[in-house]
Amino acid sequence: MKKQKGFTLVEIAIVLVIIGLIIGGILKGQEMIKNAKVKRLVKQGQDLTAAVYFYQDRNKNLPGDANTNGQIGAGAEAQGAITALLNAGFIAGATSGGYLVNALGSTYYIQYYDGTTNPTKAAHWVTYTTVPYDLAQIIDTSYDDGVYNTGAVQASNDYTGTPASVTLYIES
Repeated sequence: MKKQKGFTLVEIAIVLVIIGLIIGGILKGQEMIKNAKVKRLVKQGQDLTAAVYFYQDRNKNLPGDANTNGQIGAGAEAQGAITALLNAGFIAGATSGGYLVNALGSTYYIQYYDGTTNPTKAAHWVTYTTVPYDLAQIIDTSYDDGVYNTGAVQASNDYTGTPASVTLYIES
């Protein structure tokens, strides 16, 4: 009789189990990376908010508040707030266009919104530009109600994937 060569069912099963473990490890690793980015983004916003309050406590006014109305306005005032906080040593980090660079490589800053548009509550909000919708939804679900246009975490659009990224607001 001729001896047949090949793999036994047990050998094939062992290989499939090993492949499954490798794929499972890769998927878990990707999830851990995503969770780390989410935590880092939120932490950056918390640090910025704390820096604003420390600055206000020390200087008796908000950083960048050129109008002295108790609000960090859009554009020049938001950029001025970042500059003042950097110069005072309350924050550190790279900047782009006058704003801080976040963990995703896009920008973030603090600004007052009057509640007539998104976000829907008059307050200072940490604004993150170009956040992938899936990460924005994780942040909203983890730290708030998961609805894009209500609560303490809001986004410029819903989390459906169109557009692929949103502007994310976290109330400070």
